[in-house]
Amino acid sequence: MAGEDTERHEVPDIGADASSQLLEGLEKWTEYQVWVRAHTDVGPGPESAPVRMKTREDAPSAPPQDVHLVSLSSTSLKVSWVAPPAASRHGAIVRYTVSYQAMAGEDTERHEVPDIGADASSQLPEGLEK
Repeated sequence: MAGEDTERHEVPDIGADASSQLLEGLEKWTEYQVWVRAHTDVGPGPESAPVRMKTREDAPSAPPQDVHLVSLSSTSLKVSWVAPPAASRHGAIVRYTVSYQAMAGEDTERHEVPDIGADASSQLPEGLEK
């Protein structure tokens, strides 16, 4: 199982009429295995076979790391980065977006380079103002 907490937890005192239980506060994009057992006044019975399931993906909780710029020409910069830390990805990274904005000059509007593949670790915004 992924994640930091691999200790086995138990939900106590589920009523005899129950046939389901909501498990909350779990880690994102983490595989869990679950067992169920019935109890009588004498004690617990055997556990069910374990059932495994992974919680759903979520957006990354940390940004890409080590972002660097290199000036390649009078109108282009190369931006490079390292993927967010594995523990903060909460799923498979499928793409990146690079945004850029001139700090002075005629065009100070924010621009975006969309749909950069997940396997990319750099991008060249072209046509920057001289």
